[in-house]
Amino acid sequence: MTEAQAPHSEAEVIGVLRRVFHQGRDVQLGIGDDAAVLAPAEGAVLVSTDMLVEGVDFDRSWASCLDIGWKSAAVNISDIAAMGAEPNALVVSLEVPPQCGLDDIEELARGVQEAIDALAPGASVVGGDLSSGAQMAVSVTVLGRLAAGEHAVTRAGARPGDVLAYWGKLGYAAAGLAVLRGGQVGSASAAALEACAAQLRPRPSVEAGRTAREYGATAMMDVSDGLAVDASRMAGASEVTIRFDPTAFPKLVTGLGWTRYELGLDPWALVFAGGEDFGLLATFPADDIPDGFLRLGTVESPAYAPVLLGDRTLDYPEWDHFSGKRR
Repeated sequence: MTEAQAPHSEAEVIGVLRRVFHQGRDVQLGIGDDAAVLAPAEGAVLVSTDMLVEGVDFDRSWASCLDIGWKSAAVNISDIAAMGAEPNALVVSLEVPPQCGLDDIEELARGVQEAIDALAPGASVVGGDLSSGAQMAVSVTVLGRLAAGEHAVTRAGARPGDVLAYWGKLGYAAAGLAVLRGGQVGSASAAALEACAAQLRPRPSVEAGRTAREYGATAMMDVSDGLAVDASRMAGASEVTIRFDPTAFPKLVTGLGWTRYELGLDPWALVFAGGEDFGLLATFPADDIPDGFLRLGTVESPAYAPVLLGDRTLDYPEWDHFSGKRR
């Protein structure tokens, strides 16, 4: 929006959002009132929230408003998938800088809706809030549901003797971030562009989470801060040790071999510490794991470290949102 253009009103923005967002099956009353009204079937309700902030989680020099909208919905849908549940409603709050026009806001909203259509077609945006600020920020709260008799899969249920398995890609999102930050998209290889897509438009799977629950997953969580860090969180919550099998990883690392000569990165570090993969790390009581999950290791009684790669302690620093560093 140029300085010559008239500023848009909150009513105009709400009008745009109501046109873009569809109403889901559990919604009796959606956008426009003081609160939304949902009428889900019997069962449990799950709630999670995530915020994306410009300059911290994305940069508008390499992420379009469509990308930002998609990712803000996807990372929240991932949290519900990780519990083995189905998303059914999202509340989206936007802070937009004055120079953003209605077209930017509509593009962001379309990104949210496209992610919902692709990843959680039974869900809908039912409300939110609007504000103006110096930078763009998107906060999404997602609600999910489990039918009567179904139970959420938490990260605290892994037991000695369980098998550890993973659904999704590892390291691609971090590699894509390096490409985007380096301004190399115009000359990027096909593999690098695939990595950029993993960073900008992650594709968590509600179906994989539901299948894992139906297979009897004892613990599950999404991998957002890196495989090693999130495995240590599962191990801590479950009071066990997770032992990764080194023979499970060469194929994963080989798939990222291009990052060594194109970006100067270590593929092993990307796999274990990359972050923002939004795949599913789960444990199962036997070797019979669902199709699409890759066996990565085993769960054991507590040992000298929460996470092992073979017999070696696996310890990668954890990302700290306030310092903007790993520590």
